[in-house]
Amino acid sequence: MIYLISIKDIIEALIREVDQLFPSAEHYIGGIQEGYAVPCFLYLPVYQKQKRRNSFLQVAKAEIQMIYFGKRDYAGKEDFNEQAEVIEKLSAFFDAFLLQVKDRFLTFNYRLENADEHLSYFITLEYMEDAPIPSIRKDEAQEVAEKVYFKERVK
Repeated sequence: MIYLISIKDIIEALIREVDQLFPSAEHYIGGIQEGYAVPCFLYLPVYQKQKRRNSFLQVAKAEIQMIYFGKRDYAGKEDFNEQAEVIEKLSAFFDAFLLQVKDRFLTFNYRLENADEHLSYFITLEYMEDAPIPSIRKDEAQEVAEKVYFKERVK
């Protein structure tokens, strides 16, 4: 059985993977408070959208921003050497382009940017989902069935 995937499911899967690489790091979802412990990662949902492909399938697309907050150097800026190490460790995961979310394995794309001197990854996933089928009341189904016409007789 395939379960529908939420943005929360995707973030939890990312945290599980990143936590294996950085077991001492804290993980925050949606926001971060002053006085946070470093190292830490902040996960922000950028967008999630679905587009119906046919009666049974829909294409889902989601993007998550993951920001790394690390140690500061003597000038109060993010430590470059530490950032380089983080990029190297995360590359082992990101370059596989595969994330297990619930019972599924989803492919993704990513890009690395700078967000106020912090490493910022944008992870974009696109995958197929079962489309919700609207329920039809029995009286509506009967009305629809009465209006069906056949061009050929079936023997």
